[in-house]
Amino acid sequence: MMLKRTLPLYVLFLCVTGDAPRGFCDDTMCCALFLESTTSAVAETRCQDRGGELYDMRLWGGLPALRLPDIHIWIKTAQNSGAMCLARGSSQVNRTCTGTVDGFLCQYTHTCKSLLTREGEYVNYTNVLGFEGQSSYLPGTLAVVRVSDHPPVSKLICTGEQWMRAPWSCEVMNGGCEHECIEPQTCSCPLQQTLHPNHFSCAEDPCAKCTHECVEQGGEWACRCREGFRLGPEGRCVDVDECSEDRTLCSGEGETCENEEGKYKCTCQDEYDLVDGVCVDSSICFECEHYCDEVQGAFSCVCRKGFRVNPLDPTKCEEFCSEQDCPAICMSPLDQCYCPDGYIQDVRDKETVCTDIDECEDSACDHFCYNTFGGFRCECEEGFQLRDKHHCEPTKPIQILSQAHPTLASIQPTALPSYVKTGSIMGITLFALLCAALLFYVLQRMLSKVQFYSLKREMEIFTLQQVSSETYKRMPHDWQFMNECHRL
Repeated sequence: MMLKRTLPLYVLFLCVTGDAPRGFCDDTMCCALFLESTTSAVAETRCQDRGGELYDMRLWGGLPALRLPDIHIWIKTAQNSGAMCLARGSSQVNRTCTGTVDGFLCQYTHTCKSLLTREGEYVNYTNVLGFEGQSSYLPGTLAVVRVSDHPPVSKLICTGEQWMRAPWSCEVMNGGCEHECIEPQTCSCPLQQTLHPNHFSCAEDPCAKCTHECVEQGGEWACRCREGFRLGPEGRCVDVDECSEDRTLCSGEGETCENEEGKYKCTCQDEYDLVDGVCVDSSICFECEHYCDEVQGAFSCVCRKGFRVNPLDPTKCEEFCSEQDCPAICMSPLDQCYCPDGYIQDVRDKETVCTDIDECEDSACDHFCYNTFGGFRCECEEGFQLRDKHHCEPTKPIQILSQAHPTLASIQPTALPSYVKTGSIMGITLFALLCAALLFYVLQRMLSKVQFYSLKREMEIFTLQQVSSETYKRMPHDWQFMNECHRL
């Protein structure tokens, strides 16, 4: 608290107006001559305000080794106060003065000794009073400890009793800061500069050009970039184009890679839409007659109520009836009515309706047929599979045995008991005889009927023929001959 209270006094001491004072320091004290016209009482107060007191000849027995001008100054004499007049180029003359004189002489017994330094260090002392001597230093003296070709090691100010290291109170010489002092006693630096470890001077900031981060590596500071960037010239971070450097990124169907600042993202190509994180082909949506929607991870056309997707063209819609009977679609003014496929028009109560056709009545399927509204469904028996929605084919190919080269097993008769062989031969023989007799009887009957009809036909022809005189003469003879043949 004492140092904080006394430091502003040194500011006044070092920043007095008028001619610069003259001073001298030895091993015991420092003296300063201030050329300021004032009275003795004011002179004594001014010395106290500057951290000293009016020079007292009783303590030192004479004047210090100063080159004093030919003026009147205030000092303390044996009578405690008085004036001493100095004649230029002559010996000192004492006389009593009253009123105002040209200046006053102050003495300082509380001084700072020279600083101790390490090897390679040296100290620059700065005193605006221009004092001579280097063994003791007046309060307010600045000392800067340096090393060749390096920033200052430290900066100190003499408080009259000891040296104070910078930064100190901002009210005194800017706190010793090289750039700016921030209350209560902190130094700051401009942009792209950083505060040196000595806490008062500024140095080029090694991290000033770093775009992202600055880290200490092996006692030195270095720039470091965030993920997605790499270090470029002068510590700047440059974006990495992941899409150009890694062609495997976004290589899924319909995907394309898009570079962004510090990252990348996968987007969908034209005619593809993102569905649950996957690009799905949506090109069919440009051809849909009604609507397009995503169904189970794929885009397909959908139709309005009363329509369904045409099974032959997935982009078209056709009228659809989900009941046995539906109203027909009639176009006015032609009054033409239409029904969906699988339905037929019917007039009921003067209204045209569409009624379902039972395709199963026409045996549309090979095995089983199930009628549906507007269509039908075929199914096959076990061991068969449906082909072309109508026909059934075996699930396994049918093996056809070749007859070109029969094996011995195929021509060998099956072994039978002896009594079975005897009975079988007798039965077969009797059956063959009965068949032969029956066949003979049938043939005989057929032959006799053919002869009878043939003779009857000849007689009819003979009866109807035109008879001439010669023919008539032969008829009795021919008739007699026919009768004899008939009797035979």
